[in-house]
Amino acid sequence: MDYAGYFLNLDRAVDRRRAMEDQLAAFNLGHVYTRYPAALGNILKVQAPKLSEGAVGCFISHCQLLKSLIHSPAHVHVVEDDVLFSPSTSRIIESVIQSGVLDHWDLLYTDIWIPVELDSIQDLNARLSQAATLGPDGKVRSVNQFSLIDLKGRTFAATVSYLVNRRSIQKIVELLAGALAAGPALPIDLFYRQEINQGRLKAACLFPFITSVNVEQSLQTSISDRNDTSLLRSTLASTLLRNLYFIQCDPQQLRRLAEAQLGSPATDDRARVLAAVSRFATTPEFKRY
Repeated sequence: MDYAGYFLNLDRAVDRRRAMEDQLAAFNLGHVYTRYPAALGNILKVQAPKLSEGAVGCFISHCQLLKSLIHSPAHVHVVEDDVLFSPSTSRIIESVIQSGVLDHWDLLYTDIWIPVELDSIQDLNARLSQAATLGPDGKVRSVNQFSLIDLKGRTFAATVSYLVNRRSIQKIVELLAGALAAGPALPIDLFYRQEINQGRLKAACLFPFITSVNVEQSLQTSISDRNDTSLLRSTLASTLLRNLYFIQCDPQQLRRLAEAQLGSPATDDRARVLAAVSRFATTPEFKRY
């Protein structure tokens, strides 16, 4: 095995731990991934007035995990406990490492949050049509070739699953520790994005995604307060979109969930026109001019 995996999990999140361990056992990966206890809130008492306790705890957890691995002889796969694997996730990671692809990056994401914007959807739809063969049910039948999306200058987020080049661990830890000492102003996923955009880190995302997130668990996240119904539905919308580019996704299941949770009828003719245009713009038939 060319890498070591770690999953972050709060001590109190027993159900998530069991679900994660069951998933790893199902894919025969129990010997590859080790649980790392996540920090419950701001245990370091850092100054971070702009962040929730959960967001600070997440930042600390990623930093402390990587700090413990500074001398790791292997590359590292960091995942959070709402990650979804596919049967081929580990094999593809090993192939990527053996090919030397990871050597050119500090971080290599295996999936990311993407904005619910037409340009992003059109881009990823075009990439997916080139990369994979889809069945009539929309499921990925085979991947012809994986590609890399350079994340510099791109709108993205998430730290649910990313590979860390072993030669970059110390550099990343220094950046994270420096931010904690100064008082983090951004959640860790947006901090990574900032460092990538400013050239201090090099990162890409493997596409199509070889991991994704558990939709129901993502709605129950402890990082932020999501009692607002519109925020919950917005989170669901972006999570469903993200799952569509996962090699193991079930489009029918996602459609049923979307219809049940997001199916609000257009309120007037203007809204109906916008809905129709948006649907058409995400199909292969739409041409830019």
